[in-house]
Amino acid sequence: NHFHFNNSATPLNCSQKALKPRLKQRTAKEKKLKTQKVQCEVLASGQDQFVAMATSQTCLGVDDLVDVLDLLKRCGFSKANWYELGLRLGLLKSSLDVIEKNHPHDVSRCMTECLSQWLGRADNVDSRGGANLDSLSDALRSMNETAVAEKLKHHVLINIFNNRHTVLSQSLCDSVGIAWLLYGERMLTQEAVSRVVSAIPSIPNQREALLTAVKEAVQTDPNSLHTFANVLCTISTNVLLGQTILDDISKYFPTPEVGVVPETIRDHDVVPQDNTSTDDETNTTQSDTCTSPSDAVIASNSSSQPFSPQ
Repeated sequence: NHFHFNNSATPLNCSQKALKPRLKQRTAKEKKLKTQKVQCEVLASGQDQFVAMATSQTCLGVDDLVDVLDLLKRCGFSKANWYELGLRLGLLKSSLDVIEKNHPHDVSRCMTECLSQWLGRADNVDSRGGANLDSLSDALRSMNETAVAEKLKHHVLINIFNNRHTVLSQSLCDSVGIAWLLYGERMLTQEAVSRVVSAIPSIPNQREALLTAVKEAVQTDPNSLHTFANVLCTISTNVLLGQTILDDISKYFPTPEVGVVPETIRDHDVVPQDNTSTDDETNTTQSDTCTSPSDAVIASNSSSQPFSPQ
C-alpha cells in the first residue's frame, strides 16, 4: 500500500522487453563513484546478498603490544617522548607518574608500560578514540610527529594490500573495467590503464598489470587503497574482495562517518571510457570466465598482518 505506480504506463510488448536490458546498460563514466565506506550488494547465483560493514569499531588489544612497539620503532618514534604520547592517547598524568616512578631512567620500559595501558584502554583512552592506529596517528600528529604518523599509516596500508595480493591475483574479475573506474577516480593514469588493456586476452596478465598499477598508486598515496576497495565493491563479482580490504582498513583506521551505499553493477555493465577496448573484448575475456571468490577463499587469506614487514 505504500507503493504508487503510474497508471498511464502501458505494458511492454515482446520487442520492448527485448530492448530493456540494452537500455539498462550504462557506461562507467555515468556511474560516478562515491568513495566512502559502504554497504555492498552482491548479485550472485541469482540471489541478492548483502554484505554490511561492521558497525562497531575494532580496537587493538594487549596482544598487539610487541607489534605496536616494533611499528613505532620502524617509523622513527623516539621512546624518550613516551610520557607526552601517553597523555595524548588518553592516559592520566597520575598513571604515567606511577610508570615513571616504577621504572626510573628506563625509557624503553616506560614506553612499553605506557602502550600496554593504552592497549588495555585504561583511563580516558576510549574518549580519545580507543586503542587503534587511527587514534595513535592522531596523537602523533598532535605532538608534531607528522612524519612518524605518515610512515605509520603508509606502512600499515601497504601491508594490507600486500597481504591480500595473492587472493586478488587469483580471484579478481574484470581487470579492464576496474582499471577504467580507477582512472575515473584519478587513481590510475591512462598509461596504466593501457597496460592493463594490452594484456588482453590473458586474464592472469591483466590482473597482474592492474595490481602492479594499484600498488604503485598505493605506495604514492596510501589512501588510494580505500578507493580501490570501494571500486571493487561496485562490481558484483568483486564485492567480497573489496569488503575484505575495507574490513582490514577499518580494524586499524576506523572511520565513524556513515558512508553512502554505491550502486553495485554487473561486470558486463562496465564499459571502457575510450576506444582502446570494446564491450565485446571485456565481456568475452572476463565475464565468461570469472566467478565471485567464495567465502572460503577469502577466509584463507583473512589472517592479515598489517604490522609485519613485507
